[in-house]
Amino acid sequence: MSPDPQSRMPVRQVADGALVEPDHVYVIPPNCSLGLQHHRRLLVLERQEERGFHLPVDTFLQTLADDLGPKAIGVVLSGTGSNGTRGLKAIKAAGGMTLA
Repeated sequence: MSPDPQSRMPVRQVADGALVEPDHVYVIPPNCSLGLQHHRRLLVLERQEERGFHLPVDTFLQTLADDLGPKAIGVVLSGTGSNGTRGLKAIKAAGGMTLA
């Protein structure tokens, strides 16, 4: 794990079960999705496709909503298609905050 020269934050590939730490950047392993459970523990998930689309942002935000409920915050800055829309709806339904 070495700091990114632009942000000076450590950048690491996600390891299953890793605890989320402040001021770190996490990268999803190739051909996987990312989840969260048990109070901020990262999960490497098998890639799932819905109607031929890989929607990793939706997957992650859904697990964030499930794990943190009203403490969840989801931010989607931009992207292609609707990836993130369902995840933000899940956070909102759990009482969390969303920004797009």
